[in-house]
Order: sequence, then structure tokens, then C-alpha cells
Amino acid sequence: MSKKRLFTTIVILFLIALGFFALYVLKNGNINLLQNNQNENNASPDVQYGEKIESTDVEDPFKNESTGINISSSVNPSQSNLPKVLPLYEVSDENLKEKDISDLATRLGFKGKAITTEDETGKTYFYSENIKSLWVQSKQRSIIYKTGIYDLKPLQGSVEKDEAMKTAKAELLKDKFIASEDDVTYNGLHLAAISAEGHSLDNTKVDVFVVSFNKKVASQFPENTFSSLGEIIVSLNYKLEVLSVSINDSNNVKELAKYPIKTDEEFIQSLSQAKVQSLDDGKISILELYPLTIRQIAVNKIALSYIEADNKQWQPVFVLTGSARLSDKTTTSAVLYLPAISSKYIK
Repeated sequence: MSKKRLFTTIVILFLIALGFFALYVLKNGNINLLQNNQNENNASPDVQYGEKIESTDVEDPFKNESTGINISSSVNPSQSNLPKVLPLYEVSDENLKEKDISDLATRLGFKGKAITTEDETGKTYFYSENIKSLWVQSKQRSIIYKTGIYDLKPLQGSVEKDEAMKTAKAELLKDKFIASEDDVTYNGLHLAAISAEGHSLDNTKVDVFVVSFNKKVASQFPENTFSSLGEIIVSLNYKLEVLSVSINDSNNVKELAKYPIKTDEEFIQSLSQAKVQSLDDGKISILELYPLTIRQIAVNKIALSYIEADNKQWQPVFVLTGSARLSDKTTTSAVLYLPAISSKYIK
């Protein structure tokens, strides 16, 4: 083979190889381009966060007991399957309608007309028959129903929480305070004593089971929102007979600006600001705790809830569950609240 023919053959083979290489690059380039476009289409749009706000002031039922407590956590928000962004909510109340109040009174067996009064707090309706009564404040959307049962004895032994919850929920369904079991979530049970002023936490006279629920006022609120929004409280005696039903109702939930929750680092740095809400499932009050003090709290679970801020907006809080070590070296369960919005968006 002549040198000229050999050179021509080499050039042709090189061009063929170059063509295959160019085709491969172009093909893979197109694939990568498609993949990039697909990723761009699947990417979530940037969330527009709201302006800086005042943080909600979490109440401290234990007064200064939760100040200076050594609080640690074995879990962080990123490990708890929590949403990274949450909105604020605004709840506007409408007055309860007179017809709805009248229908409720009829369902509860009241035959006479209501005695009404009106002042700056709105219109109040009062029904009374024999020894049972119904008090409704339309503007505040507050309802207090007393069944007329006053058979009280000191509570002996213990009761299954499920039994008390089922009895309380059955009463709410029977009298149509709720339309279905799914309208409420169980909030908790504690023991108390009835006095002329209402519920007392005097442990020497415990004679009432107090079961609390939260109404699902809007589907956009997270499950188990342990707040006073739409709260229902049912009191039962030693026979599990219903003594009273109290309702703090609300409606018209509006979603406001969205905010990121605290990062793990922000969460750890702010743990000392968490406020104790209950000890031993609400069975230990600040009076019953004295003279003991809380020394340490170890958090092992994080959830989210909403509480009302001073400006009538509802802000998210972390609900921290764990164990508290008291000054007598005993331990008990503890629940704490900690504001959840990132500190970068707090004034």
C-alpha cells in the first residue's frame, strides 16, 4: 500500500471515530439538558417570607420555675419530620347567631325563653330550668352548660383515660355540640376539685375528672394543636356522669405570611427559653410542686402547635415532650413550649 493511500485511510478512520465521538457527546449533552430541565421543573418555587415580627409570649404556668432549668434534647427539628416553613394564622370571631343559641337550648331540654343582657362584651343569653343551666356569650362565642348533676364524692382509685374520654365525647355527640368524633382531638385529662369559683387544684378535695378537647377549627391547622382555640372541657364525677360542658369556640381562619422554623442550631441555642406547660400529664401544679423545684429536663420528642400572640395572630411553637428531674431526685413527664419561628425573622 502506498504512503498516500495509507494516509488517506488513516484520515478516513479518524474522521469516522470523530463522528462517533461527536454523536456520543451530543447525545449525552441532550440527555443532560433534559435532566437539567426536568430538575428545574420539579424544583419548588422560592417561598416569599413575611417581614420581621414580634415573637409570641409563651405563658409560664410554673411562673419562674422554668427559668434557669438545665434543658437538653436528644432530638432536633430536622430529625422530627416537621415542615420547614409554616404560616401564621389570624382568627376572626363572628357572634353566635340567636337562632343557633335557641336551637342549642332546645336540644338541651330548655323550654323557656332566655334571659338576656348586653354590655360592652356583647350579648349574653341565660337559660335555667330546675337545677340545670345554660350560659352563652355570643360575641365571645363562649358556652357553659351545667347538667344539674351535683353528686360529688372524693375520687377513689383511678380511671382509664380512654373510658373518661369516650364518655365525654359521647356527651358532646349526644347533645350535638359536635357533629362527629373527627371534629375534635383529645387534649388531655387531669383531676380537680369543684368549688364555688370553679375548678380548684386542691389535692385534698379532688372529686372531678376534667377532660379537654380541641375543635378542628380549620383543616390547615396541624393535628394535635394544643391551644385554647376551639377548646372544649367536659367535667365528670366519680360515676363518670357529666357535670358540665364548657366551650370556647372560634371560626374564620385566615392564612397569613409564611416563615421558616428554627434550624437545629437555633433550636439548641434557644432551648433555655422553653417554658414548662405541664408536669405528669397535668397532675402536678405549681402549688403541688412546692417546695420541690425542677432541676433538669431531657427532651425526647418534638411536635408543632399554635398559640395566640398578643396581636391576635396565631404563631407556631415547638411542643417539647420529655422527662423532668426534680430536686428530690424523682422524675416525671414534662411538656414545654418554645417559639418555632426562625430567630432571623423575630424583631
